Amino acid sequence: MIRILDPERGDERITWNRKSLKQILEAKALFLKLVKKGLTPYRVEAGGKLAVKAMKEFDASAEEILFKPKGIAVGG
Repeated sequence: MIRILDPERGDERITWNRKSLKQILEAKALFLKLVKKGLTPYRVEAGGKLAVKAMKEFDASAEEILFKPKGIAVGG
C-alpha cells in the first residue's frame, strides 16, 4: 500500500497486487511521480514503525510506503 499524507487531500491510500506486473509498474510510476512532486517516501516497518531514512527507490515488496510532504513530522 502507498499512503499519501497531503494537507489538502488528507490521508489517501492506494493498494496494488504484488502478483500483477501491470499494477506494480503503476505503483512504481506513482512512487516516482510523488517523489518528483516533492513528497518523501518512508517504508513502514513491522509494528507500524516508520523507517528512519527515506526510501531512495521503489520496492514492490514493501508492505506500506508512506509519503509525506517535506517538513511535516510524523510520529511512529
